[in-house]
Amino acid sequence: MLPRLHKLSRVTFPHRKDPRHSWVGKTLRVEAYPSSSILGRPGGGRRKSTTPCFAVVVAKRLSDTVVMRNTFKRQVMAVIQENVPYMKRLSFSKYVILPTKHLHEITRTEIVADIDMFLKARRLS
Repeated sequence: MLPRLHKLSRVTFPHRKDPRHSWVGKTLRVEAYPSSSILGRPGGGRRKSTTPCFAVVVAKRLSDTVVMRNTFKRQVMAVIQENVPYMKRLSFSKYVILPTKHLHEITRTEIVADIDMFLKARRLS
């Protein structure tokens, strides 16, 4: 389970107009917000600006049940938990992860592959 320190709350969730870098993989879209966007926002709490925070957002139309959405979120958070040390090296502080297709079509291996491809793409650029 990913610690609460690494989860985005409603207060710290990025605004839609904040500058971001979008990356689209086969099954996931990752929106990464630069570290400077955390500065000046109220409700920052005790987090350091270098602590990466994550949120998984799933639209109702991409799943049949709430159980399916929550299972998908847990799977993505488990993969992220394994990769937090690598994410700390990047220049982003907030990550919002969204699926690009119906949850029936997404497997855990595809989630792992997309997160790895995102990390490789960000390290090269």
